[in-house]
Amino acid sequence: MGEIDGGEVLVRGLRAEGVEVLFAIADVSYTPVVRSAAAAGMRIVGGRHESANVHMADGWARVTGGVAVAMAGMGPGVANLVPGVITAWIEGVPVVVVATQRTHRAHLAIRRGRFQYTPQIEVFRPVTKFAGQVPNARRIPEYVREAFRCALTGRPGPVYLEIADEILRQRVAEEAVGTPLPERYRTPPAAPDPDAVARAADLLGKARRTLILAGQGVQRAGASAELAALAERAGALVTGTPAARGVVAEDHAQAVNLNFPGGAQAMRTADVVLAVGTQIGEMPLRGPIIASGARFRAGDGCYRTPLAGTPG
Repeated sequence: MGEIDGGEVLVRGLRAEGVEVLFAIADVSYTPVVRSAAAAGMRIVGGRHESANVHMADGWARVTGGVAVAMAGMGPGVANLVPGVITAWIEGVPVVVVATQRTHRAHLAIRRGRFQYTPQIEVFRPVTKFAGQVPNARRIPEYVREAFRCALTGRPGPVYLEIADEILRQRVAEEAVGTPLPERYRTPPAAPDPDAVARAADLLGKARRTLILAGQGVQRAGASAELAALAERAGALVTGTPAARGVVAEDHAQAVNLNFPGGAQAMRTADVVLAVGTQIGEMPLRGPIIASGARFRAGDGCYRTPLAGTPG
């Protein structure tokens, strides 16, 4: 075997994770990545602004149920990623952001006025599940694996991976950078506590006016059909959070919309509210609209198994 550069190592790692699309504006700092991605048959989708690329990656991840990747060049390009990353952080969307950085020499320089250099990673630490700086090309696969593992473990969310432009051009022996299959290092999907599911099922069986509040966790689990079946069997009204619009068909006989009087009335009069796949944010529950005697059951969307615990 021969040698490959860091850009090729990165692309191989992304391909091993099933990535087929890279949302990025071509930048000289990551030319090796663009070249290798194109040679590997990956689609490169570029918006007119780096923030737009992250938002497109966010939408791609929501629709496909997978992880999306956005990339930007050091300095202002990376700064433009922030709005999209914050959105993915708040919404719990698994987006892997890859950013370039100045060389190690620039990082250590004493002089001021370093071109397009800033401690970028510190901006992203508070709004990502993982933020890492790759030290050399041989360790790119390790960092890619950790980024994807963190993005998908527990509640999904964005991660930040920073690679200096010199590392993307660094050449390494091909046999030194293996890419094991993701199932060898992924955390197994979590499952809900069976006792909690049984208690929720018992509560639903005794309820007279049940409302199910469903969030993006249901969409990411691909469990919309199970959600509708649960509502039908429990005789419950069902609605989605604002971010999960479409989680149940809006023309379903038992669907309601919290933004309209009927939905608000359903929330006020429910004796049991079952919240699934949602952190129960501000918007769905604005104001004192839940009946004071209502019982509440919630799951925050960390579970990847289909909805379970239908009454009976």
